[in-house]
Amino acid sequence: MKRSFLIEFLIISITGLFYFTFLAPASPLGQQPPASLNLEPVARILLDESIRPMGIEHERLAGVITPIRVGLQRYGHIPFWNSYIANGVPLINNAFSYLFNPFHSVPVLALGGVTGSKLAIIIALLIAGYSMWAFGYALGLGSVARV
Repeated sequence: MKRSFLIEFLIISITGLFYFTFLAPASPLGQQPPASLNLEPVARILLDESIRPMGIEHERLAGVITPIRVGLQRYGHIPFWNSYIANGVPLINNAFSYLFNPFHSVPVLALGGVTGSKLAIIIALLIAGYSMWAFGYALGLGSVARV
């Protein structure tokens, strides 16, 4: 890769981490964030389980994989039914199951529901940024427009 491409990827990565650090996390225990920006480092926000991302998407995404993690830890196999969501939903043949998406399931299975979901959010932000960069490159946009 050309050196300018690496610089553009570095800028996209730093922008994604700044977004995650300043805008994505809520205050401890899911309360609304204060008016001022939270200047904690990314590692603290990522590892502190009392700081959860805002929005219900985090809970839904973690809630789909966490029963699989519990089933693997306790029983040694993936359960077929998640009885914790509504009246129950299937885990294997569900269109909204993130088990087969390694960018989401592997962090949640390895690190738990809260920390794993936050890492999955960072991975998703980076993939989205890199994909839009590639789209801009395919359209023939300049460096500033791609970033």
